[in-house]
Parts: sequence; structure tokens; C-alpha cells
Amino acid sequence: MSKLTIYAKILSVQDFGIYSWVLSGYMFVMYAGSFGLNDALVKQGSIAFGKGEPEGTQELYGLAVLYSTFGVFIIASTTLVFAFLYAEDASVKQAFILMGILAFGTLEFNLVNSYLRVNHKFVTLSFMLFIKSGLVVLLAWYFAPRFGVNGVVILETAIFLLLAGTVLYFNRPNFDFKKILKGHVFFKKTIKHGMPIMVASVIRNLTLNLDRWVMIGSLGVIALAKYAFAMIFYQAGMVGISFISTILGTRWLADYGRDASLDAMISKITQIMVVGSITALLVAWPVLTLISYVVELHYENYAGEDFNLTMVFIYFGVVFLTLSSLVDWLFIASSNEKILLKISLYSLAITIFLMVYCYLEAEKIYIYALVFLAVRVFNFTFSLICISRLLATKTVKNSV
Repeated sequence: MSKLTIYAKILSVQDFGIYSWVLSGYMFVMYAGSFGLNDALVKQGSIAFGKGEPEGTQELYGLAVLYSTFGVFIIASTTLVFAFLYAEDASVKQAFILMGILAFGTLEFNLVNSYLRVNHKFVTLSFMLFIKSGLVVLLAWYFAPRFGVNGVVILETAIFLLLAGTVLYFNRPNFDFKKILKGHVFFKKTIKHGMPIMVASVIRNLTLNLDRWVMIGSLGVIALAKYAFAMIFYQAGMVGISFISTILGTRWLADYGRDASLDAMISKITQIMVVGSITALLVAWPVLTLISYVVELHYENYAGEDFNLTMVFIYFGVVFLTLSSLVDWLFIASSNEKILLKISLYSLAITIFLMVYCYLEAEKIYIYALVFLAVRVFNFTFSLICISRLLATKTVKNSV
């Protein structure tokens, strides 16, 4: 949140729009080249940790590093070639170059992140994340005004790689690269676990970012910058979701690896959902009022009635997104990732339909935020329906 707020202040509106574009696209380069191995590391590694098999997480990490790094390099290079061959706008070429750079640095950082998570080294992980955020925020004051969007993306990538390398030096996994290269069965088995989760994530992120791409085509980069500024609140929500996936999710999977009790997992998640929903409703008005006041006082280029309405829709959209992310762990633990994929596909179809309308008719950014809310409500509702059916099927099988 601090980073994006600072970037909005010290970057030009044009550069902030390009940066938002890069953020909405780099992850697809990373996903396409990773083969779902990072997701498999989180799932299978957590279960292996719960079973007391640490060597399993080390081999999974080695596999993910070897193949994902190569895959992202190939995808990024291919994307750049197409951008230079067919894109005429210089800002488009610039955005795709920065996407490739950021995708590579983020991949290596995320793999180390996942390795620490599945081994429950949360103190080291917290220190790593804190240093990353602190360095980016502090150094951005120097790099952003002087080098613009190019400078901040290269800065972030350099910090990602530096921290990943430093943490690995003190937490070296023990695996044999030669053995991993020859382990084609292990590779296929791991992809089988990680690919459905990754594809669901890709589709979900496509659903989340499609509005930004449509907005560029219909309203321009400046409108995207204003929408992205309002979506800083979405980044705040991602803090909570990251906490869930970083600590709670991996612990739930480890517990499930020990006792195989989905009911116990449901009980824990339900408690968090109830408390979180009540808290979100109670603080909604004061939080939204405070944000509106701060924006009018310090960010007059972004303020206005459109922004206020956009914030309301994004706030409640983030609430439903967080609730959905909690339910997702039930599908992952029970190896029903295909349900996640189905939900993501339905959400994408709805988003595409609504984005066609926005492209043709919408002239205000709050319409895009309303679509964001509507799709998140659908996701959560459909997830609850699927969980109910899953539990009903489980009950029938147990009774038989």
C-alpha cells in the first residue's frame, strides 16, 4: 500500500498508468512459464512437512527452480519478440519489456517464499518480506523521480533477486539437480498437482485484470491510472489474503496431512469468515470516509465523486474476494482443484460479457468497479454452493 501510494505521488500519471499495466500483465508471463510448479510446491510441500518428510519439500523446490526459471525466460523472450514485431506504440513495447523483467525477479522471490512457507520458517519469511517492502519504499523516493517507471521496476527486480539469493545462502535446500533432470515421472506427477491450481489462478487473475486492459482501450492510460489508484485498496485486501496463504493456508494443509479431517478445517475457516465479515461491515463507513478525505487533501489529481463510488464498490469487492480465498483452501486440501477451475471459468465468462458492455457504454471508472464487486459476489456464492455439494457427497459415501 505504501509503495503504490508513493508511486502515485512521485510518478507522473502517465508513468503510474504504465506501472499499473505492468502489474496487470507480468504475472501471466510468470504463470505461463512456471508450469504450476510453485503451486505444487506449496500444496505437496506442506503435506510432506505435515507427514514429517522434509526431503520432499527440498526436491520439490529444486524441480520448481530448474524448470520454472527456464520456462519464464522462454515465455518472456517470446513475448518481447512479438511486442517488437507487432506493437507500434512505444509505451506498449516499454510495458512488455518491464513485464518480462519483473516476472523473472518475482518468480525467484516467490519460489524462495514458498520454500520458507512450507517449512514453517515464518520468522525468516517475515524478515524477508519486511526488508523487501522497506527497501522498495525507501529507494523509490530516489529512483522514481529520476528514472520513472523503468527505474522502479528494475529496482524491485534487483531487490527480489538479492533477497532471494541471500535467504537461500542461509537456508540451502539439499537436492540433486542431476536426479531432478532425470526424474520425468516426478516432474509429470508434480505438474499434475500444481497445474489445476495455477490455471485457476491464471483465469482468476485474468478476470481481475481484464477490466484494466479494456479500460486502456476505451478510456486511456490516464483513466487506468485513476482506477489503479482506487485499486490500492485492493492491494490492502491482498495483504490479508497473503497472510492467509502464507501462514494459515500452509498450516491448514499440514494439519490436513496429519489428520485428513476436512470438517476440522471447515470449522477453523468458518470462524475466521464470520469474524472478518462482521469487522468489515463495522469499519466500512469510517474507513471509506477517511480515504476520501486523505485523497482530496493530498491527491487532488485522483479525487472526485467517481473515485468515491469506485472505492465503495472495491471495498466490498475485496471483502468477498477475501472470503472466497478462505474457501479455496478446502478445495485444495481435498484435491478438488478442478472445482476452482470451473468457478474461475464461469467468472471469466461473466467478466468478459460485462466488459463488452463497459467498453461500448461505460464512461465512468466506477462502472468497472461495480463489475469487480459483482464478479466477486458470484465467486463467493458459487464456492459455497460447491462446498455444500462436496460435503453432501462425502456424507453419502461415508454412510454407504
